Amino acid sequence: STQSTFFFFFFFFLPMLFINATVLLLVFFSVAKAYKNNTGKAPKGLQSFIEPIVVFVRDEIVKPNIGHHYEKYLPYILTLFFFILFGNLLGLLPGAANLTGNIAVTFTLAILTFLITNFSGNASYWKHIFWTPGVPLPCTLR
Repeated sequence: STQSTFFFFFFFFLPMLFINATVLLLVFFSVAKAYKNNTGKAPKGLQSFIEPIVVFVRDEIVKPNIGHHYEKYLPYILTLFFFILFGNLLGLLPGAANLTGNIAVTFTLAILTFLITNFSGNASYWKHIFWTPGVPLPCTLR
């Protein structure tokens, strides 16, 4: 059982992780290059496919849920979004491993999000965590 887990990790999961990272880098470096070369022009090619997705995530997911300081977290949220999207799409290929089906990937993404959330929290955030509005005083953490 331990040998099969080791075999699965090194021969299916780890290569898929590197393939996902490579595809992400290739796609976004080509989109960034097209953006730089076509400044002020309408997007074309792969850029015209990726740009509406980025705008949708920014305007419909990040802005309404984070608020007026959304620019600080937008790169991280977009990275998570596209990492999960490409990982799930690559996992649909025959013989490929599903990245987000592995608890190690899910745990790592959750820990990174937890750390970013807690280390970027200000006094208002921590006050809201320990003294939540609407909760009776005996129930709050002291």
